[in-house]
Amino acid sequence: MLLELKDINKSYFQGKQEMPVLKNVNFSVEEGEYVAIMGPSGPENQH
Repeated sequence: MLLELKDINKSYFQGKQEMPVLKNVNFSVEEGEYVAIMGPSGPENQH
């Protein structure tokens, strides 16, 4: 295994409200595999 991530969590806040976007995510990449992480981009997404 080349890369392994376990129990990843990420939240953003909109005002005082917490917005979870990742909850207990597990992810692994084996040697020779390709990975792309895609999503919206722009100034409001850079935290």
